[in-house]
Amino acid sequence: MYFAPVDPLDLYVEQPVPWAVYDRDGKLVLDKGGEFESEQQIRTLLARGLYREAAAPPRQPAPASPPPAPAPQPAASEQRTERKLLDETRLAVGDTIQLQAQFDGGNMRLAVSLIGYLKGKSIIVTAPMRDGKFLMMREGQSFIARMFSGKNAYAFPATIIKVTNVPYPHLHLSYPAEVEAVMVRRDARVKVRVIAAVQSRNSPSAAAILSDLSTGGCSLLAENQLGQKSDEIVVKFKAPISGIEQLLTLKGIVRGIQLDNAPVDGRSRFTHGVQFVDHAPGDQVALTAFVYQKLIEDELKL
Repeated sequence: MYFAPVDPLDLYVEQPVPWAVYDRDGKLVLDKGGEFESEQQIRTLLARGLYREAAAPPRQPAPASPPPAPAPQPAASEQRTERKLLDETRLAVGDTIQLQAQFDGGNMRLAVSLIGYLKGKSIIVTAPMRDGKFLMMREGQSFIARMFSGKNAYAFPATIIKVTNVPYPHLHLSYPAEVEAVMVRRDARVKVRVIAAVQSRNSPSAAAILSDLSTGGCSLLAENQLGQKSDEIVVKFKAPISGIEQLLTLKGIVRGIQLDNAPVDGRSRFTHGVQFVDHAPGDQVALTAFVYQKLIEDELKL
């Protein structure tokens, strides 16, 4: 019996599956006609690897049902999500793709570069490296591929179908039927917790916590006030982008300051609203990549 990875887009809550589902060891997880109880159950099982018989028919779309009343969403999640074909994403040779795999409670992220693709056949990427050495990959490994292009963030399931070292190490990944896309707004904010160094014109450098971030600004938490409203400041922090830590240096203007008088740990903190201005081109690219990467991780939970 030959097994193929289950497409996460084929799994629904409380909808009978049209085929038996197995784990990576070939053990039965859910019999044909069984139902998943929750999205959390689906995510947990996908992280361990789910497979079905290769000859099994594709999942038919879930029957339409009246949509539930929309729940209020935080500002960071106000994105428009849709599905596209891969050749509609305008990916270019050399674009970075992040391969994420979850296994035994661990989480692995690998950065590769797009070499090219043949529609309906495979996506060709460079072999991932770590500490200057190529990592050993095996055929059949499954990942969630994440990337961004233009103002869009994308994600799709991918499986290594061929590993080759000729004429150089590269991988063939399975070609997705569709990719899930998030249309990123300029003011879309992502929740982060990053240590930053803040320098103002009239004060020495001070430590702060960058608590949320967008391409246009951020919030900074600090035990002491970081200057006055309308002051110009410089924010420096390290951001892990596609597995590589980069130092960003961003100029900003303090637009608002608020004192938290009832902190949980008993220590008062100041929250500073900061608008970024006059980015250096390199920092702008890195900031956009970091924000998009977080949006991919937060919004596209396949």
